Amino acid sequence: SKHLQNQTGYKVSDLRECIQVIHDLQLKSKNCTLAAVREKYKQHK
Repeated sequence: SKHLQNQTGYKVSDLRECIQVIHDLQLKSKNCTLAAVREKYKQHK
């Protein structure tokens, strides 16, 4: 988006691989049995 590009200097295409890796990690974390760790770090501080 233009807003992302204006704020960061990066285009979505520049970040596509990074976004995909983060997305895959997030999906895998849903199957993780470490629920307490996920709960602790999902809270906004």
